[in-house]
Amino acid sequence: MPRRVAAVIAVACLTWVAGVSSFGQFLALDPRLEWKTLETEHYHVIYHEGLDELAQEAAAYSEAAFEFWAQEIDYTPPFKITVIFADLGDLSAGAANPLTHDTIQGTSEARSFNEWLNSRTQFPLENVLFHEIGHVFDLAKVGGVPAALREVFGSIASPNFARPGAFVEGIPIYLEFARRGASRANDPREAMYLRTMLLNDQFIPLDQLLNSAYARDEFPSSYMLDHNYGSWMVRYMADVYGRESIATLDEINSQQLLPLLTLGFVHDFGGVLAQTVGVSSQEFYQGFQDWLQRLFAPDLERIQAEGVTESLKVSPLPYWNNKPDYSPDGQWIAYYHFDPARNGSVRLVRPDGQDDHMLLSIPLELPFFRPPFWAAAPAWSPDGRQLVYHKHAMVDQHYLLGDLYLYDVNARKETRLTKGIRGYNPVWYPDGKRILFAQQNRFATGTDLLTLELDSGRIALLNTFPAGLLLDSFEVSPDGEQIVISLWQRGFQDIYLMPSEGGALAPLTQDQATDSDPSWAPDGEVILFQSDRDGVNNLYAYNLTNQSLSRVTNALTGAFAPDVPGDGAHIAFVGYNADGYELHTMGYQPESWEPVQV
Repeated sequence: MPRRVAAVIAVACLTWVAGVSSFGQFLALDPRLEWKTLETEHYHVIYHEGLDELAQEAAAYSEAAFEFWAQEIDYTPPFKITVIFADLGDLSAGAANPLTHDTIQGTSEARSFNEWLNSRTQFPLENVLFHEIGHVFDLAKVGGVPAALREVFGSIASPNFARPGAFVEGIPIYLEFARRGASRANDPREAMYLRTMLLNDQFIPLDQLLNSAYARDEFPSSYMLDHNYGSWMVRYMADVYGRESIATLDEINSQQLLPLLTLGFVHDFGGVLAQTVGVSSQEFYQGFQDWLQRLFAPDLERIQAEGVTESLKVSPLPYWNNKPDYSPDGQWIAYYHFDPARNGSVRLVRPDGQDDHMLLSIPLELPFFRPPFWAAAPAWSPDGRQLVYHKHAMVDQHYLLGDLYLYDVNARKETRLTKGIRGYNPVWYPDGKRILFAQQNRFATGTDLLTLELDSGRIALLNTFPAGLLLDSFEVSPDGEQIVISLWQRGFQDIYLMPSEGGALAPLTQDQATDSDPSWAPDGEVILFQSDRDGVNNLYAYNLTNQSLSRVTNALTGAFAPDVPGDGAHIAFVGYNADGYELHTMGYQPESWEPVQV
């Protein structure tokens, strides 16, 4: 590895740790790899062996991003930006540090769209690059006296660094939406967060929102507020005060002396905002809430007029509750939980909400995602004695890799099934002898569907999905003959059927809705899944016999991840309220489902 490349990589690692501390434990890039540099007009693109094609693609996206941001905020950086690409394992994320003009991007894409990007995004690499490069432009912009100070003190003389997180993250996310029509600024799940705040009148106090050092332990996290709440607030600003108000905000803020003189501890951002939009920050914030009311009123009125689905909340703890799975005898629901007061864990609860308790701890988390994209998804064995799930661990201090584990419920013993295989979402075949799971391929070359024989440990390839087609979730039919799959490809996430021993995929849905987490009813004739096809996340059912689609729930907030026990009498699913994601149960009553035109 050339000395210059090694130095740049080292600096990028250190700055990424400083700027994005939650990622700090995952950032030691592998010096054993051959590192290369691709130089363009405005970039040094640094990457390692196996990523040559991806680096060329990244360079083209990056140059387009440079032209876009220079025009959008009327600023051209007087330096070259370093873009670093590395296969960090199963970490699907990017980060930027404008102080040293660096961005870094993990190449993994698996499950990106179910966790932190709008599934209608067509090119995830382009999306993340535009976002992170946008940070470098947006935060490095400087004017007035601070511009003169930068000549002396360097990049640290950057007033935009002291901007509140909602406007740091909100600007690039909104502009992703304005540029391509899809981002978190118009994603139905993000709308759910705002709609729920509106319903409960639980908006964040303005003085906290304008405080760049504001942090919170309760749900939603500061990270979510910055990215989700902030992007919709910037969308409001652009809709009402014009898209050019973004560049105006940057220009005014870039000339502020107060945050430089106080090292960022004091900043009159409310005054900057008022100067930008021509009304007080309080008027702006009230206008944002009124705008949301107008935006969501039609959905809320429709849902309430049709009748909100009744269900029983069964999870006692707040924050993240995800992936319910009924035991074969229907006596327990296994699920994943996380909140800031305790480690992530697999828990058990009775279907009536009684006897909730932790079964095993899963400590490695990045809790700010929704739900954590590597969260364990426990699945009961057909005999009810074991749970299979995936969890992640560091390998060689360079890679975060997912593996499969078994947990014996009676013996309270965990057994690791694989090592460094990059597996996720394991589920059982009905005979209990094999496990079906997905695998992320190295260097972002696609995902595979594989089987694991428990007795022999033999792993066999079932199907390969090339880059640009991402496996989200799947389940084997009760008779073991078919697999239902949620698959993303270039802006579409649909439900497919595939023979259980491999073969061609047959689509059940093909539209712009995000359809995921499919689950079989015990009769093998009905597939339940979550979908945002009417703008609100709800549960839907596809009947294979008559090829009909029905809406199962009518939620004010949202419904996700359905599961039906062996007796077919109930549905467990994930709901949402102001405290976070919850587990709910309700009756399995097809006669009450609402027919939907496919």
